[in-house]
Amino acid sequence: MTIRSKQGVWALLALAGMAVTGWAQQTKAPEPGSELKIEGEVTSVSLTATPGPPTLTLKATDGKEYTVHFGPLPTLQSQGFSPKVGDKITVSGTACCEMDGKTMIHSKEITLAGKTFRTPMTPQQMMGPGMQSGCCGKAGSGMPGNAGGGCPGCSHHDMPH
Repeated sequence: MTIRSKQGVWALLALAGMAVTGWAQQTKAPEPGSELKIEGEVTSVSLTATPGPPTLTLKATDGKEYTVHFGPLPTLQSQGFSPKVGDKITVSGTACCEMDGKTMIHSKEITLAGKTFRTPMTPQQMMGPGMQSGCCGKAGSGMPGNAGGGCPGCSHHDMPH
């Protein structure tokens, strides 16, 4: 091998290493408590009286999915908030944890159809019927995908009920 081809091999290896590092950083879940602003499309909406707050699933422009908690629902609905599957939205909020392969976000604002809605919930609003702790739940909370243990860093678990 000549000196020139050895340098080329090292340059290719360095570029490959940087690409892998960049990919790993992009796919890593956000730290609990970190502030996020995500744009994407609504893929599901749950406004019914299930344990915990109303939620929607957002598929971001990069393909990653997020579960978004929001509320208080009656106030939002009186302001015209009515998200539907396929709507393009922007969510600003705080990362909570990973559940069922999706990052859970406690929203602070949701922009829908050009209008921004304030969506933060108090710990009391995060509680739902039958919940043993906050939105993220613990064993016995009825939250699917949570085998017990609440979300690390979540300000809405281990609350009195």
